[in-house]
Amino acid sequence: MKENTAQRVSLTVRSDLLERIDAFADGNGMTRSGFMSLAATQYLNAVEAMPSVNKMLNAMAAVTEGVLKGEIEPSTAKAKMAAIQSTYEELTKK
Repeated sequence: MKENTAQRVSLTVRSDLLERIDAFADGNGMTRSGFMSLAATQYLNAVEAMPSVNKMLNAMAAVTEGVLKGEIEPSTAKAKMAAIQSTYEELTKK
């Protein structure tokens, strides 16, 4: 397992963005490095979760369409939506 150590990096950022980052970090009791680490983590988590989110949205749309067309019984739709909810809860538990 790789040791979780901090690494110093150099970034080039537009001055207006850096001002916004610093203002947000200062206003929230964070360092610039802390903000950048948090922002990168949240972005990567969102990108990694997107395929699952898209699957859930497609499944919800299919259930809704099936109910509207009379192809899925309401009790079956309720069970399918509960399964989608369970998947969502697993996804957001990190």
